[in-house]
Amino acid sequence: SRLGLAVNYTDLSSLVNANNNRVSQGTGISLSQNLGSYGSVSMNYTYSRDTASRLDQSRKNHDFSFGYSSPLFRKIRFNTGVGYSITDFDVPRILSAAGTARIFQTIETNESVTLRLGATYPLGKGLSFSGNYRYQTNKSNLDIPRPPVNVTQQQLELIRPTDDFKKHVLSFSMSKSF
Repeated sequence: SRLGLAVNYTDLSSLVNANNNRVSQGTGISLSQNLGSYGSVSMNYTYSRDTASRLDQSRKNHDFSFGYSSPLFRKIRFNTGVGYSITDFDVPRILSAAGTARIFQTIETNESVTLRLGATYPLGKGLSFSGNYRYQTNKSNLDIPRPPVNVTQQQLELIRPTDDFKKHVLSFSMSKSF
């Protein structure tokens, strides 16, 4: 068994645009358990807080993940996992209800789910080859349309489209143990 605790602090200062400055603070805990010939499991939780110069970019984030790794067919090591993340932005968005003059405020919340699958094959003499696939979806509770092409910089700073997306990532790597 292994228990891990982490704390981080990042201070980002843009050399071009002070609106991009931010301070990030986070803390996390991880737990892993070796299951002998059955492999190993891991669980992680991380909380982070970003305070940005642009108030609409300040946010709180919670990340949860679970992973499993196991030997497969003698040499190949198989791994899989799932992750869930929820991000709440600090400043309410001002939206107008469709067909009415009513304006209301709401906090933007983004939810992300990640699924991963991979395998590692030892090539010998400490060298190994890995292949991994990751699928991620992200959904926001707000439906803010993308701005038209001919908007001013001031309008761009006020309008930020939602981050709804689906992403597929395929990666390969080689590593050498010493």
